[in-house]
Amino acid sequence: MWIVEGSAGGAATGVRWNPSDNATNLSGGNRVAAITNNSPVLIGRGVRSATGKNSGKWYVELRSLRFRPERVFCGFDIDGDQDLFTATSTDFIGPETMASTAPLTATTESVSVDATGTAIELLSGDAIALALDLDGGKLWIGALRPWEHGIAWHGAADPASGAGAQYTGLPAGTYYLFCALAANDAAIEAAAEIPEIARGRAPSGFAVW
Repeated sequence: MWIVEGSAGGAATGVRWNPSDNATNLSGGNRVAAITNNSPVLIGRGVRSATGKNSGKWYVELRSLRFRPERVFCGFDIDGDQDLFTATSTDFIGPETMASTAPLTATTESVSVDATGTAIELLSGDAIALALDLDGGKLWIGALRPWEHGIAWHGAADPASGAGAQYTGLPAGTYYLFCALAANDAAIEAAAEIPEIARGRAPSGFAVW
């Protein structure tokens, strides 16, 4: 669950996982998506948002809830045609992986945030922040630390000014928030959460989705 803290961080979030995308189990008012696996076979399950965006500037946060050898592909599915039952993302824009670095006792997660494989480190309780500019075709990725409302944008980028985006030249289409959760027998459960209240402050010009 999210750490209970003050409400000074940000606006209420309207984005929710789609209950019709039944590849995962949903809870928390459709904010938490999870899969459970008790077999030795790697199982992948996906979920996407109930609503999509095809224009404007949007800010959204995601958090992985488990520190086990899971894999969580989190970002955006273009036009809602990503296969929900695969562990590998295909029609996808966003951080390559969110993955724990050691089973059970890990305290950090490494996230590849751009096409070159450049990574940032997340500590327990951190979240991924995404700033999506559909009019300019850009995506920025940052880390959001517990108890803080300021976002550490990767590469000291500045979404408000349009500088330093990890992804540029994004194709036109309807973008859905998307997570593909993968778990094997050592990763009993993988889960991803959208906060009810955005902890981070959306960049100037961006609206909280």
